[in-house]
Amino acid sequence: MQTDRYTKRRRNDMINSSLKHISDDLQSVCEDDKATSNQVPNEYIISPQTVLAKLDQVNIYKAPGPDDIPNWVLRDFAPFLCEPLSSVFNVSVREGKVPSLWKHANVLPIPKVKPPKSIESDLRPISLTSTVSKDVGLSHRR
Repeated sequence: MQTDRYTKRRRNDMINSSLKHISDDLQSVCEDDKATSNQVPNEYIISPQTVLAKLDQVNIYKAPGPDDIPNWVLRDFAPFLCEPLSSVFNVSVREGKVPSLWKHANVLPIPKVKPPKSIESDLRPISLTSTVSKDVGLSHRR
């Protein structure tokens, strides 16, 4: 019993620490402070169930963005991540701020032809953005 409690606490601590850097620039969330329909129109509030459904659809074969969270972690731990991510999204909407990490991208040069002979004409940039913001949060209303 003690080991089971320790394992759950350790897992929760790992999830919290991995998500902390995403929301560092937002104010903390408490139960009384969550976005409600009085503060934000219902169409913009993201429920934990919606986040869970989106996380279950994450393509694990795509590369992660600058947050370095592997997509398999998002999909496999979706039941544990849906509520904190829902809170982050809703606080972001309520405050009108996007977490700064979600504004960054890893830009990779991809060759149009092999082998590339010219940097200017034979390479194209591909931007890898955060899966959480792109596939879960920003696609909420689609």
